[in-house]
Amino acid sequence: MRHGSSRRSGAGKNPGTRVIAARLLAKWQALSADKRPPLNSLIQEGAAVISPKVPARSARAAQGEGNEKNSEDRALLGEIVTGTVRWLRPLILISEGRMKKPSKVPPIVKAILVTAIYQLLFLDRIPAFAVVNEAVKAARSCRASWAAGMVNAVLRGIVRDMEGMGRDALIARISEGSISEAEAIAISLSYPTWMVKKWMEQFGTETARQICLAGNSRSPVSLRVNRLKISRNRAVEMLKDAGIKAEISKISPDGIILSGFRGSPAAIPGFEAGMFQVQDESAQLISLLMDCQPGQRILDACAGLGGKTTHIAEITENRAHIDAWDLSGARLGLLEENTRRLGLSSIHVLNQQEFDAIRHQGMPVYHRILVDAPCSGLGVIRRHIDIKWNRSPDDSARLSKTQSAILRESAPLLKQGGIMVYAVCTTAHEETVQVAQRFMEMHEAWQLLRADTIMPGLPGNFITEEGYLRILPETGGPDGFFA
Repeated sequence: MRHGSSRRSGAGKNPGTRVIAARLLAKWQALSADKRPPLNSLIQEGAAVISPKVPARSARAAQGEGNEKNSEDRALLGEIVTGTVRWLRPLILISEGRMKKPSKVPPIVKAILVTAIYQLLFLDRIPAFAVVNEAVKAARSCRASWAAGMVNAVLRGIVRDMEGMGRDALIARISEGSISEAEAIAISLSYPTWMVKKWMEQFGTETARQICLAGNSRSPVSLRVNRLKISRNRAVEMLKDAGIKAEISKISPDGIILSGFRGSPAAIPGFEAGMFQVQDESAQLISLLMDCQPGQRILDACAGLGGKTTHIAEITENRAHIDAWDLSGARLGLLEENTRRLGLSSIHVLNQQEFDAIRHQGMPVYHRILVDAPCSGLGVIRRHIDIKWNRSPDDSARLSKTQSAILRESAPLLKQGGIMVYAVCTTAHEETVQVAQRFMEMHEAWQLLRADTIMPGLPGNFITEEGYLRILPETGGPDGFFA
């Protein structure tokens, strides 16, 4: 025996990508909805296992084919985890419908099965035999070798059904016998039944179906041009010269859509130089709706990462005084990073003590106030697919109280004749129309401005009869928003 040596087979090797994906899914499912980390951060955790940080002296070894392979594995990991969560409900029903005693099967084996079924149904580039073999090996590697035979049998049965009837028929079959149309849609398109029912009650059956389809679609990379550094036409030319397919937004004068781009935004030419900010088209409209002017004093009361804050700074030619505050200090740190990258000097990040001092004075000091309030996020499910499983039917009513409180506390800070914009990236009636109506009932001196009086060029279907801006999610369109 030699001291310090390890000759065991496989010692020091990372688990396979599919095993990591199954483990992440099992970990995510084991947590209650309010304790789950964002799915993207969980995927990053798994990606670190695939390609851990390399010491400086080994940097050369990390280049070339090995590094390229790690990149492909990280992409596959993200695809499997995100895709499985997107289609989780029918995948679970398909897998458990083929088990004799699902309750006896360990969570990790269930996770191996549903991630493998996702690959069989949705990833055409991976051969079926490879998916089955890898899933069987994964079951054995997770101390569940007794389940390897079951995994093999279930997956081979699904392969036969896929060859015989196809994916859509296979998924449709599990929704047969549903107790309601809402449940049938929810099962076949992978949503909680209460969520689909809510959309059906608000917008009708067909629109509810379209919202579900939009939530399951892949969101394009949407950029906002920093108009202080480059024109949109020049930016499009620069991106096309770099081999990136770029199209101008049809609804935002600052927007560019990269429909086929799948890499990191940091890899986009000009991004690190502050020429672009990643931001959806509909979110860009919110900043424009404020009708901000140079020289004004402006408050972003829920600044977050600063997407709208920085847009306001660009709109006002970096010549306004913009105060930014958010309950999350970590998010404000990222806002400051974006501010530096974009080359903006008119944004002042307020700490808790500074913001409290302004609120306690209760004096009208701002010409414009933006309340982009925390919400259920039902309009941005395609970008944050785990939202559909992390929300409950009571969330909208609970959040509406927080939203109303922020509006109520912000109102005294607005100057006479000023504008306050209330915005949320959700479709829920309780968080949108009801919050606005409640505010107007309690503030008789205020006037409700129609969105199309400030932005007359908006598409007609974006404006409600009352004049609210309401964008419903649709495949190929912008995110869902209300203001």
